[in-house]
Amino acid sequence: MSKPVNEELLRSGKILLYLKDQFLKNRSKETLFPLLNCLRDSKVIVPVSMMMSKNDAEKFANSKAGDNVTASDPIRFRPDILKKGEKCFLPIFSNKEQIPNDYRENFSTISVTVLQCLEMAKKNEKICGLVLDTYTKPVVLEYPVADLIPKFESKLK
Repeated sequence: MSKPVNEELLRSGKILLYLKDQFLKNRSKETLFPLLNCLRDSKVIVPVSMMMSKNDAEKFANSKAGDNVTASDPIRFRPDILKKGEKCFLPIFSNKEQIPNDYRENFSTISVTVLQCLEMAKKNEKICGLVLDTYTKPVVLEYPVADLIPKFESKLK
């Protein structure tokens, strides 16, 4: 990804999937750096649990289809955390097709930049990195590697 790229091209996650596959076939700096550079400008899907006040939860639970319900209190999103042995990771997905249905049914999802994901992950001292597409062809990005992502120059037009 050395040329400028349009955000529309990144939206589907296909470029990210392609670069991930290239890295998995040949784990080297020549394939890692383009993947990290693409992640720098990509939005990914993060599974989250919604945290809301009891009052708001009751409002939503008692609403009917078509009702317009507004939260009175802030709604917070808590990302899922995956454990691999002693290590914890923030799962991120290149697109919805990479998330198994049974897993997706247990969470809401949000689309955020990878830079925002790093910020979220760093707020939890148990997390030691990101894992991309953990249930298909995973790429584990522990902090020494994940911390390189913000250092890449944006290629967005």
